Order: sequence, then structure tokens, then C-alpha cells
Amino acid sequence: MQDNDIQETDTHPVRLCFGDAKKAQACIGRLIRLRYKKKISDVEYKSLLYGFNIWLGYEKHIKETDFEKRLEALEAAKNG
Repeated sequence: MQDNDIQETDTHPVRLCFGDAKKAQACIGRLIRLRYKKKISDVEYKSLLYGFNIWLGYEKHIKETDFEKRLEALEAAKNG
């Protein structure tokens, strides 16, 4: 994880990174550590994890859709 992925400040305890699933996973780990150290509230923690869950599910859906389109194109080329 790079230092600029998540940064703690006085006004915003966490800067989130959604660049890809690997970075999101690193950010989730950081959120867990921040909650353990009581640097973010339980409400913030749960809300942020919920947001990550939605985002990661959407990213998975997009990748699956792209894969299906590529598979259909290969099948069409093979049969066509």
C-alpha cells in the first residue's frame, strides 16, 4: 500500500482509495486498524465498510459482464 492511498488528517480521519480491488482491500485493512485504535467511530467504520462492499460488488459485476461479452465474442467468432 502506498502512503497516499489513505491518510489521516484532523478533519477527515481517512482518505479512501478505490483505484482497484487490491487498493480497496488495503484500505479496508487500514479501516480495521483505525477502528481498533479508536481513531474512527463504529458508525463511520460500518458505513465505510458498507460502501466498500457495494463498490467491490459492483466492480465484480462489471468484470463478470466484460468476461461474458468476451466469451460471447469468441463463441461467435468460432461459430461464425
